[in-house]
Amino acid sequence: QLFLLFIAIAGTLWAAWAVLRSIQKPLLKLQKAMQQIAISRDLTYRVPVLSQDEFGQTALAFNGLVDNIQ
Repeated sequence: QLFLLFIAIAGTLWAAWAVLRSIQKPLLKLQKAMQQIAISRDLTYRVPVLSQDEFGQTALAFNGLVDNIQ
């Protein structure tokens, strides 16, 4: 039973890490894009849209915002 508990805890920790990573990577890309535009003031920079989920929609919205500002 102790072995099964260890396996369950390890699996839960791995799943939590995977979910955190899947959220963190796209947010870091958006953050870097914002920093790039703020530092260089280059309004031609766009965030690549790599998915159709909430992160992809956020990237599209961000690119639209920069389009309107430009």
